[in-house]
Amino acid sequence: MLKRLSMIMAGLIALSVIIWFALPYMVSTELVRERFKTEISNIVGHPVTFESNPQINLWPRANIEISNITIGDVSDPNSDALMQADLFSADVSMFSAILGEPNFSNYRLVRPSINFELYPNGSSNWLPSKNILGGEIETQQSSLQVNQASSGADNMREFLNIGNLAIEGGDLSVITNPGSEPERITSINGQIVWSGDDTPLDFNLSAILRGQEVNLVGRNEQPLSFLAGENVSVTVNMQSDMFNLNYIGDVELGPQIFIMGDVIADSPSVRRVLEWSGSEIIPGAALGEVEFEAEISGSLNSAKFNDLIIRIGENRGLGILDFTLPDDAPPVINGTLAFNNLDIGTFLRAFTPIPKSSEDIADTIDTRFLKQVGLDLRLSAQSANFGPIEMSNLAAGVQVNQEIATFNIGDANAYDGQIFAKVSISEKGIDGGGEISFSSRGINFADVFDTLEINGPLPRGVGNIDLKLRSETPLWATTVSDITGNIEVDINDGVIPGLDLGLVNQLAEKRQFFTLEDVEGGSFDFETSVLRAEIDSGVARLETAQVITSDQMLSLSGIVPFAKGSLALLATLGNKPEDDTTLDNDAALSTTISAPPLSLFIGGSWPNPIMSPPIPEIDFQ
Repeated sequence: MLKRLSMIMAGLIALSVIIWFALPYMVSTELVRERFKTEISNIVGHPVTFESNPQINLWPRANIEISNITIGDVSDPNSDALMQADLFSADVSMFSAILGEPNFSNYRLVRPSINFELYPNGSSNWLPSKNILGGEIETQQSSLQVNQASSGADNMREFLNIGNLAIEGGDLSVITNPGSEPERITSINGQIVWSGDDTPLDFNLSAILRGQEVNLVGRNEQPLSFLAGENVSVTVNMQSDMFNLNYIGDVELGPQIFIMGDVIADSPSVRRVLEWSGSEIIPGAALGEVEFEAEISGSLNSAKFNDLIIRIGENRGLGILDFTLPDDAPPVINGTLAFNNLDIGTFLRAFTPIPKSSEDIADTIDTRFLKQVGLDLRLSAQSANFGPIEMSNLAAGVQVNQEIATFNIGDANAYDGQIFAKVSISEKGIDGGGEISFSSRGINFADVFDTLEINGPLPRGVGNIDLKLRSETPLWATTVSDITGNIEVDINDGVIPGLDLGLVNQLAEKRQFFTLEDVEGGSFDFETSVLRAEIDSGVARLETAQVITSDQMLSLSGIVPFAKGSLALLATLGNKPEDDTTLDNDAALSTTISAPPLSLFIGGSWPNPIMSPPIPEIDFQ
């Protein structure tokens, strides 16, 4: 009995092996070929051409392979094929093939080259009579094209309901504007998986887009509802060296794609993202690191970011932003951001190529960035710094449009007082509003000079400053000699350190010249210090420059060619005017009484100029 059973089992195994190897010869390759061609043609709605007979393989699993497949009407020499692929294969049920109804699954597409054109009315070369997002297009196309297009959603459903589609080494050419160069996406590899109508669609794809490798992983919870234009839950994760994004939320197809969900994104360089998107960014533009997370709602062209957490460089803030991508204008970002700590310099460099120092202005500013991004941001910070300048309770704004970029400090506390500032970068110089202005009230000048490491006998105390500088030339081409403007400084109850007036008087009687180093060691206490100067062509011309003590007044007149770091001044030291008021230099001299004033010429360069008393007149009679 056991022997008979063993013989039966061996016979069944042998029969199975014979049938297995005989299956390819029992299947009509012509039937499989035509069925495969018909199924693919029904899916895509276009003619399908094979250049070879299908090959049926049994190992490691039964599958059919067809080489050199073409989708599209190849009879028209003026039109490109919709797709060409080196190989298209699928698993096949051999028993269903024997019965004349072959079933296919687990498709594999090797080196497909796909051409996709999207026309202004929403139709495409794949669906010429149907909007890619669903709506019918009124055309004069043939009834065959209309029938093919009208079944687009069903075709898409059938195409996706394939279990598993693997893509190897594909490339995609996309044209969205007729006559323009196509956008090419190359090295497409990955899988699309959808096992049934009520199951999610998963995809895992990688590709090269504009020289960058991009990986895209995601899930669509309800593919059929998604194609029907309903709100559907979607997860998308995009990874690349220059930009990463993760989105979880709802997506709705329509004339525009609407989204509502949570997004997390980061980029090591905004400049690289803008370059990748096709914007022309100058090589030296220091557009830096940004990352954010928020609730997003809107479309791909206009979105709002609520409950935003953003980090720009080392600056972390909270707020709300709106993003708009107009048809014929650069992207626009506006909103409100609040920071605990804000480095203004690094923040601005995330969006505009501002120079790191004044010496870099002519070399680094290129105003093309004005036409690449629009900004309208309101900023606040508990503490902030701009270079070495420390501030608190900052309220500021940033605006960039296609003509001018402006950074404005509306109010901030610094050095025991308040400061206000405005910096504008324009293509048109003063005609476009380009200027630098700075004002302060009640600040401690001693702390300011220490912070900025400014040395020399300068008035220190509490006071105000108003500075306004302009340029007649485009600011990116401006040098120090092109700047015009004015400065006003008022300081009360202060001191000029490192200036001993007693030594000044003594040396003026004994020497023909001496330096500031020779009169160091004392200090010059004063009640009021006033400076009024006009700036033009790299030269500051003093209109009023007076330091008044309880009984003396030091007056300065002349010019300061600061572009060269030099001085050319006349200093007069005399008694304080009787009426104890600040006068212009000539009036002050006429009211001085008692001892005659001491006059000194101050020349050379700062911070150690040379002082020289007037040469006495010689009587040769």
